[in-house]
Amino acid sequence: MTILHNSGHLDATLSALTGPPGVFVARHGLPVGGALFDAGGSADGLGRYAMLCLGPAATLAWRAGDPGDPFDALAAFSAPSEDWSAAPGVPAPRVACLLSYDLGRVVERLPAVARAEGHLPDLWAARYGAAWVWDRASARGHLVGPPAGRAALA
Repeated sequence: MTILHNSGHLDATLSALTGPPGVFVARHGLPVGGALFDAGGSADGLGRYAMLCLGPAATLAWRAGDPGDPFDALAAFSAPSEDWSAAPGVPAPRVACLLSYDLGRVVERLPAVARAEGHLPDLWAARYGAAWVWDRASARGHLVGPPAGRAALA
């Protein structure tokens, strides 16, 4: 298991965050380490918010053979460690995670691996310092996160 703590700088174009995050990404690209969550609309009521997670403070990578349980590692990594402020009712995404198909081998017996792909982790997660959350219902954006994360983007 690898946990990296990042202290990189974000691109100055982040001052352009004034509208939907998908528009920002289309114009400026996805910031390094960023994660865009956008359902594309809220016709069914489920896609009210679009979120652009920015400035990963740390990342977690777990590969087969690493010590410990990957789900315990993810739970510990994802536990709130700072007060994330957000407007009432606005989601505050802290962690984005990718799970590989082969991670299923931790919880059940599966056929042999067809081909070893050692360069990708079985589990990867990023803990973010801030996020831009766009509310389609009010057409307003909110910068959410702990004070230090928000200040880094202001």
